[in-house]
Amino acid sequence: MTDPEWLDLLQHVWHSNCDERHIAMLHQLIVTHDNCPVTNFTTSPWKDALLVTPRHAIRMKWNNMTTKTCTHALGITLIKCPAFDTVQVDN
Repeated sequence: MTDPEWLDLLQHVWHSNCDERHIAMLHQLIVTHDNCPVTNFTTSPWKDALLVTPRHAIRMKWNNMTTKTCTHALGITLIKCPAFDTVQVDN
């Protein structure tokens, strides 16, 4: 880590003692935040970044988008076979 601000943030997160300044820094990273720079997920460093979300639906959309992007780039045909649970379990 070479950025002193980020190092400070990470150390405070690690020790669970963030203040308002740290929270503001994190809020600016939310891609829908007004102060967040425009993010192009198809270019470096974002194309190799790990994305984190607590929402299952968002994760599914990200995974589907990444799968489509990778298969297109590799010239592979994507075949989707959704499964439906038909087993009825009586409790």
